[in-house]
Amino acid sequence: EETIAMLHKEFLNSFDLEPILKQNQPSTQNEAFLIKKEYLIPYLNFVKKNKRILKTIHNKPATFGAEAAYKSMYEQVFYPSLEPFHLPESKKVYILEYFTKGVAAIIHKWVEMDCEDDIEHIVEIILDCSNWKAQ
Repeated sequence: EETIAMLHKEFLNSFDLEPILKQNQPSTQNEAFLIKKEYLIPYLNFVKKNKRILKTIHNKPATFGAEAAYKSMYEQVFYPSLEPFHLPESKKVYILEYFTKGVAAIIHKWVEMDCEDDIEHIVEIILDCSNWKAQ
């Protein structure tokens, strides 16, 4: 639990979250996003730097309490990004699950492969899969 808490804090400190939160509260659907390159790059840099411990956490998520540690990212970043779509809560839960688990699956595979592929390549794959490319 201490390891997860330390990693979570280090992750949040790896990039400035305040501008993300402000930009992640768009006024229209056209401004909305769930996944953007400028947020993926610091995230993937963090993953690559901590790949060894993240492999361990991925292999034993219950031991490290991983699910609880990521809850704040849902609340602080992903939930606000869905506001312009005026979706009922019953849909938000599933949409968030789809995007977060999909991105996590790509990143877990990348970590399994020892982060050999370039970060830009992984960003491109995530954006292609998410189909939410921001201009």
